[in-house]
Amino acid sequence: MNLEYRRFIGNYREGLRQAWCDFCAAMAGKYPLGPNTQFIGISYDDPLIADENRYIYDMCLPVNEVSCIHIHRIPAGDYACYEFHDRLENLITGFNRLFALWMPFCGYDLDDRPCLELYRSGLDDTGRIHLEICVPLRK
Repeated sequence: MNLEYRRFIGNYREGLRQAWCDFCAAMAGKYPLGPNTQFIGISYDDPLIADENRYIYDMCLPVNEVSCIHIHRIPAGDYACYEFHDRLENLITGFNRLFALWMPFCGYDLDDRPCLELYRSGLDDTGRIHLEICVPLRK
């Protein structure tokens, strides 16, 4: 899978929402986007231990043709996916359920590919979002 991305470095609560708006506007000027367009996020830092003002996060859009230098090439493979439908500030709970409660007992190891956040909706009026947290696995 090829993902065109734009990197965000900063505080999730203070700048990520605007960064997503800017990214979506830039992608809409470049590609035909519709209601079924899949947006993907890649988080690189654990908010429990990282500096909250230096989080690294990539906003991504799957693309068929590579037309820029900001491309992630994600190899195919197995993923464990956790459906999350809650307030955005509770997203860390979804990651913790996968990593702390499920991974130690699942019989798989964490693979080197990135964890993906597959967005199924934007934020609703109550601050809830629907997405899947996908963790790469290997036997």
